[in-house]
Amino acid sequence: MFYVCITFILILFNSCTSETRTVNDDYLRVKKISFEIDLDTIMSGHTDSTTWFYPSIGVVMESPKMLVLTIQEMKKGRSDVFTPVVSQYSLDDGFSWSSLQNRNDAFSFRDEKGLTIGMCNFTPKWHLVSKTLLGTCHSVPYRNGALVYEQRTPIWSIYNPKTHEWTKWQFLQLPNDPKYYETNTCADQRIDLPNGDILLPIYYRGKGGKTYTTCVIKCSFDGKDLGYLEHGSELSIDIDRGLFEPSLTRFGDEYYLTIRNDKKGYWAKSEDGLNFSEPQVWRFDNGEEVGTYNTMQHWVTHSEGLFLVYTRKGANNDHVVRHRAPLFIAQVNSQSMNLIRETERILVPNRGASVGNFSVTNINENETWVTVAERMTGKGEELFGASGNVYASKIKWGRSNYVWNR
Repeated sequence: MFYVCITFILILFNSCTSETRTVNDDYLRVKKISFEIDLDTIMSGHTDSTTWFYPSIGVVMESPKMLVLTIQEMKKGRSDVFTPVVSQYSLDDGFSWSSLQNRNDAFSFRDEKGLTIGMCNFTPKWHLVSKTLLGTCHSVPYRNGALVYEQRTPIWSIYNPKTHEWTKWQFLQLPNDPKYYETNTCADQRIDLPNGDILLPIYYRGKGGKTYTTCVIKCSFDGKDLGYLEHGSELSIDIDRGLFEPSLTRFGDEYYLTIRNDKKGYWAKSEDGLNFSEPQVWRFDNGEEVGTYNTMQHWVTHSEGLFLVYTRKGANNDHVVRHRAPLFIAQVNSQSMNLIRETERILVPNRGASVGNFSVTNINENETWVTVAERMTGKGEELFGASGNVYASKIKWGRSNYVWNR
């Protein structure tokens, strides 16, 4: 009788489970990755005319291991006008830093065709095959101290860990095609392939064009020269400025893009890192749109899970420009490509200043850092507590378990 009862219970349980999975067959088993957040202030302050902008860290993986932080200042009261990049380094995993330095003219402005050419969103990353810290971004043209939408080009520079100097920045030579007139690679997250080639996300438009097209290009890099090889599928939508500021990652056997648009944030995926699916709007697992718009998003990639870092509406943040604070992180269901709402956490708090321009660095297998500066525009950010802090929000990985999720 005992065995009959047990058998009946098991049949009933399996039947209920089967029915639940049939009714809810869009549920997937996802490994939920746990982590702690340690918010560290690297530096703080701003002046009457400038504010810190876009701190980014690269890791020199040779002995001695070295963290290299690059940063620049943004001019208050102007649209995207920046000072040259400066850098500092740490030999103790960020417990202490050297003074900010620019020992040569690596990032100094250039004068060309009546324009002053600067740069912004410089992002250093270790290139494993060549054992080189390679930084990329794009040029920014000014006329009479104001931003102009003229010719732009991806640029790059290499760090010398012995002298702590960067090489003079160089233009990436693209095909002679009018569509590349204004080409950007902004706060990019690139992928370095096993053979040393690089998948670099870019966005571009022709002279006088309105909408940007997003694309991933493949480049060669031997530790000395960066060269264009080919480009992948072209992604765009006819909504305001199109698709721009893409970031790329690889998780498992697939590649993923997250892309900025003036109205919404989008994602796309690929099997080869060059040819991507049609862009889709970011949503939570309950079907609601995430509400991120007109600012960048970036990936945090763990060996067992994929995360998105973003800002969004609806977080008691109407007083912040474009709702660019707080800075959130949430785990991505890489099969359904929804954000798992219950995993959303705040990486950087809302203190009244924009924190929408940020960078992500894998420091080691146990820590990933998100670095960002409070953007002080002179419009009352101090009233909410902001003081121009430069943060490293340190994600410290813990154990994982499984959850059912759409």
